[in-house]
Amino acid sequence: MLSRLAFLIAITGCSPMAIEGEVVDVTGAPIVDALVTAMETPCNARTDENGKFDLVCQPGSYRLVVSMQGYLTEQEDIEAIERKRYKTGKFVLVKIPKERGLFMFSKQAYIPMKPGRLERNLEVNGVERKRAYCLDKGQSEPNIFKAGAIRFFDNESTGWRPFQLDEEGCAYRDSRNASGKWEVVYREKPPYEEKRLAKGKKIARIEFKPGEYFLADWKGFFVSDPKQKQRYTGHWVKIVP
Repeated sequence: MLSRLAFLIAITGCSPMAIEGEVVDVTGAPIVDALVTAMETPCNARTDENGKFDLVCQPGSYRLVVSMQGYLTEQEDIEAIERKRYKTGKFVLVKIPKERGLFMFSKQAYIPMKPGRLERNLEVNGVERKRAYCLDKGQSEPNIFKAGAIRFFDNESTGWRPFQLDEEGCAYRDSRNASGKWEVVYREKPPYEEKRLAKGKKIARIEFKPGEYFLADWKGFFVSDPKQKQRYTGHWVKIVP
């Protein structure tokens, strides 16, 4: 759920204070029976067959929350301190995917990502042991994006972490130290933010520079492929200028 600035038009001559607006989906079609609530008040309304609502409240400062089952919730802060009629811009609700997992935002909808695999390679040299978790291109399909901030939706996934692939296509490297513990040798992560919407549902924003990345399924460490334990699941991402 991303906040946005409200465009408000005060229309004089109306009393009491009312807020009117419209709720649509990403195609512009009206969403019927969406709930519009002024948070921390009993003031609420439902959208009609045209997706429009009329919220009558006492004058004040409100956070409007627009919700509909099966869609991401939207919200907007509104200053409506006079006994006038205020008009908001349209609230656009995005449909939540039914499947679980990590989805990319494309053309105003969340769509499934193509699967990818990392393969773990173990190198032993006497007592020295090294591991590398590298892209298996034969088992992966690239998800190609342009550089910049990209939005994702986490719908009750097992968890995930972003990694930048090194020159050899590896997301992660570690080795055993003299005490026998595994220590990280390589692990680069692009900047990212997460925002929790509800239990198990989050929006993520990742800032990508040109290069190759892997969004790994993650449960405190890589999630292995059920069929081949030395492979790890996730999504291969190629970023172009």
